[in-house]
This record gives sequence, structure tokens and C-alpha cells, in this order.
Amino acid sequence: MSDAFQDHYPKDFAHCYGCGYLNEHGLQIKSRWEGDVAVCRFQPRPWHTAFIGYVYGGLIASLIDCHAMGTASPPPSRSTISSPLRSTPNWKSAHTRPKWESVRCSSMQSLLRGVR
Repeated sequence: MSDAFQDHYPKDFAHCYGCGYLNEHGLQIKSRWEGDVAVCRFQPRPWHTAFIGYVYGGLIASLIDCHAMGTASPPPSRSTISSPLRSTPNWKSAHTRPKWESVRCSSMQSLLRGVR
């Protein structure tokens, strides 16, 4: 079996679009130990574009989510993973209503400079 954390998930947890080894249409995100550091490497494809030259933010969110969850899973067996407390069922539509309190342009520009 692979040394990727996500490849040790039990089958009922292996359908994630980001990292599920049973999702043939997914991103197949993999995290591994390199010494004492957990590392995830992923090569974005041309269709992961937000606008020319930049990766779509949802991809970055998936990388963070799947890497964090894989790193937090207990090694070496992933059979002890418990389901998230508040998962979103995929038969319900997603709804969000953000409330902006303030936005500082300098903070956003600094953040965007780091994502290239």
C-alpha cells in the first residue's frame, strides 16, 4: 500500500473529491512524511485556473483541507477516523451569506502576493 496518509483511509472515507483514492474523478491529493514534516505536493492542471496565471482558490482550499485532515489522522491505521461533526450532505444545496465587517486592501494584497 502507498505511504500517503490518505491511502490508508477506510473505504467509507475514501470517496473525497480532494483526496479519496476511490474517487476516480477527484484530485488525488496525497500527503506523506518527509522526515518529521508532513508534505503535500500537487501540480495544478490548466483547468484549475481562476484567471490566467493563477490557481483557483477552491483548489487551494481543498489542498489545505485534505492535507490537514490526512496529517491529523492517527497513523498507521486510518480505521479509527471518526466522521466530522457537521458534514454537509451532498443532496442539499449549499448556501452562504457572508457579512463583511471590514476589508483592508493592504492585507488582501499581502495575502495574494504569497499565492503564486
